[in-house]
Amino acid sequence: MYCACITNLVSERVSTSPCATLTPVSLTHDCSTSWAESGYKFNTQYKDVVGLTDFGREVVAEANKLGIILDLSRAHPRTVQDVLNVTQAPFIFSHSGVFALSDYSENIVDEVLQIVKERRSVVMVTFLPPAICQNVRDMHLKVLEGEEIYDDFLNTYIEQNKVTPLCTVEDVVKVVEYVNNSIGIDHIGLGAGFDGL
Repeated sequence: MYCACITNLVSERVSTSPCATLTPVSLTHDCSTSWAESGYKFNTQYKDVVGLTDFGREVVAEANKLGIILDLSRAHPRTVQDVLNVTQAPFIFSHSGVFALSDYSENIVDEVLQIVKERRSVVMVTFLPPAICQNVRDMHLKVLEGEEIYDDFLNTYIEQNKVTPLCTVEDVVKVVEYVNNSIGIDHIGLGAGFDGL
């Protein structure tokens, strides 16, 4: 629905569209769109999209005009950088971690955290284990590489290492503290990542 609304807004230049009240709007999630690259390549339909396309830049510019807040969670770092080059408006990361604590591909790097502060934007910290705990991210990578079925791998890991849970609320707090120490409490929210957010 978001993509269709944004496409109509940009292609028809209609600022009175009912979609104009939708805020925020995610550019991508698990899949790339025809105009924005996702950080998580779940499908291959738009595998040739790199960052934002020219149309994607139009989408961002039109969203800015309409006051639509852009959600950069799950966007590829190239897409995030492209958006930051186009927009001056505040934006959000609705459910993200930080790359310094877990190298999850969609997590926020320190340089972008500083831009969040400069642009009066917000990072909503996720509860998604691979995004906040490097040990879970390492397991996640093995699964993505096809070495294991995730549930089997996770159960075996827990049994062999007598570790459970692998990621806790204390790990979420570490991410919140990292963001707070980096850019301040005014730029922090919680966006669990459960069922979309």
